[in-house]
Amino acid sequence: MASTTTIPKRRMLKTLFTAEELLHLPSDGRRLELVKGKIYQMPPANGRHADVAGNAAGILWPHVRHNRLGRILVGDPGFILRRNPDTVRAPDVAFVSYDRLPAGELPEEYLLLAPDLAVEVVSPSNRTREVREKVAEWLQAGTRLVWVMYPSRRTVTVYRSMNDYTELIEDDTLDGGEVATGFVCNVKDLFV
Repeated sequence: MASTTTIPKRRMLKTLFTAEELLHLPSDGRRLELVKGKIYQMPPANGRHADVAGNAAGILWPHVRHNRLGRILVGDPGFILRRNPDTVRAPDVAFVSYDRLPAGELPEEYLLLAPDLAVEVVSPSNRTREVREKVAEWLQAGTRLVWVMYPSRRTVTVYRSMNDYTELIEDDTLDGGEVATGFVCNVKDLFV
């Protein structure tokens, strides 16, 4: 999370925004999240960040699809984690099981649920405190598993709760636990 974004002049008096207002802001390519009603702008992902997120999605997707477990969402999908004031977070990669998805097609609005798995790739601009706060928000909203990937260290921290986490190094194996049952990959494959 970086700085608070500049808001169009006609909205300058507004202090808190809703998820619906965020969704309908004019698109100018900025990556935005809504935290307790306040809009935050994040810098565009750098090449390494995007590569690692793509690797995670690319390795996870075939397993999820083959086993008909759910959907893999990429491109900073918005999830409403809290209402009044609203919080909309956007992981780098998300997995949502079919039994938790709304019937039919995915909505054109933000999903009003927490993903089963949220994948966050840490960029140089991310502060440790901000990453931990985001992980805590995912878990408090009902996300069952959070993978935090550190490209610079080539490690993954797997959170099942704020008190139950494991740091994996390149030689370790990452698995989907009870969330993406049967999924396994080598940590080093995420950072190739």
